[in-house]
Amino acid sequence: MRPGRLPAPLHQAMSFLRAPMLGLRDKAGIAAGLMRFLRGGPPDDAESFAPWLKRTRQTERAVRHFWEPVVAGALNDGFERCSAKYAGKVFYESFLRSAEGGRLGIPVKPLSEFFAPVVEMARGLGVEVRMGAGVDGIAQGVDGRWRVRCGDAVVEAGAVVLAGDWRGTQRLLAGLGSVSHPTHRDGTAMNGAPGEWGPVETHISEARCGAPDLERFVAAPITTIHLWYDREVVDVDHAVLLDTRIQWMFAKSRIRGWEAGRGSYLELVISASFAEIGMGREEILASALGEVEMFFPLVREARLVKSAVLKEARATFSVAPGLDQFRPVQKTGLPGLFLAGDWTATQWPSTMEGAARSGRLAAGEVVGEREKFIARELPATGLMRLL
Repeated sequence: MRPGRLPAPLHQAMSFLRAPMLGLRDKAGIAAGLMRFLRGGPPDDAESFAPWLKRTRQTERAVRHFWEPVVAGALNDGFERCSAKYAGKVFYESFLRSAEGGRLGIPVKPLSEFFAPVVEMARGLGVEVRMGAGVDGIAQGVDGRWRVRCGDAVVEAGAVVLAGDWRGTQRLLAGLGSVSHPTHRDGTAMNGAPGEWGPVETHISEARCGAPDLERFVAAPITTIHLWYDREVVDVDHAVLLDTRIQWMFAKSRIRGWEAGRGSYLELVISASFAEIGMGREEILASALGEVEMFFPLVREARLVKSAVLKEARATFSVAPGLDQFRPVQKTGLPGLFLAGDWTATQWPSTMEGAARSGRLAAGEVVGEREKFIARELPATGLMRLL
């Protein structure tokens, strides 16, 4: 499916009509379903996507070959645990609002290199970046300023943004009322300055901090299988695989421009991999190899040089029905303490877009203007502008 010359929301209509993995009845049901998202998803997150599919009478093949691949890939969960609000958000932004909104971005560099330009730019602006420095605790002094403890070092600041996952953030917030005064063995404060940590306000409730209710958040896993072969085995950069456990194949060697003769490197992605969490490496690998050979027969002729299986048990969180009321805003109940992360209130699901928005909203709260740095949504184009 790709954009054509027709205006939005019809920009993908011609390629959609030619799509071979769907029949005419499937396509009619999908089109009718998408029409319900012309103004976006439902206003609240009370209903899961499963009853929505039944109510709109989606065919079994439409579910397997259209709705499921998109929802699993974008929301990393099954229909029962995804609210119709955020499923609708994905389809509205990706398929209806504009041709630009449906473009797929794929990093051409590994993550270890991907953020290097951001770090360089930050340092150029005078930002001190500390790699591998975990935060052990935070405390607010009686003067209102914050102390952040990283091992033996203490950083003092007027404002702190906690930009970790919800579990790590909860741990730091829970420790606010019980942080000890860190000292060296000789009794002096860390960094050699008396009172560096300073008096701390004790018995700060998590409710005042805007801490999330962890009982309401459910982690959703992602499993990736990495395969290195001695030769080229695919002729596409990426593909969505249907009716398999694997949903995505990324030919990393092609995407990163490997030289001919270097071999090939494939990354296979299994979203919502709850079943794989309890499986062994060899079982996951054997299943993945069997599935990838079905789609790319050249794999059978190549030699597998090495492989790796990576399970991320807490890759994202489930945007379950009713969760919105428990997603905290970026401004907490304590002056100078702010939250960021895809799990905070962003009006987006657990995606990179949601994470980026949370950071911009938190930065706005720090300077007292919530939406000062927010990047606006892509504008509607074509006929969608009338809606």
